[in-house]
Amino acid sequence: MALKKVAELVPITQTRTAEVIAAHVKEACGFAKQATDLALTDAWSKYERHPDRAMPHTVSEQLAYRSNFQEFIDFATRSAATEER
Repeated sequence: MALKKVAELVPITQTRTAEVIAAHVKEACGFAKQATDLALTDAWSKYERHPDRAMPHTVSEQLAYRSNFQEFIDFATRSAATEER
């Protein structure tokens, strides 16, 4: 899916007229306004409700997804050791 999206964007990056470029910049600005900050504490519940999320086949697989996500959250929010700073 990502490669398909990139293929759609390639002609845009190769355009030569200022009007076409301006139209694409204007559209991209609209995308930027849609973005919102998401706290890590709210990320899992947002992920669970998203229609494009990975769909685990078993309960244990779902629990593994959640466990891996929590492991990342714990890593990302921990205090850095002195040698890591």
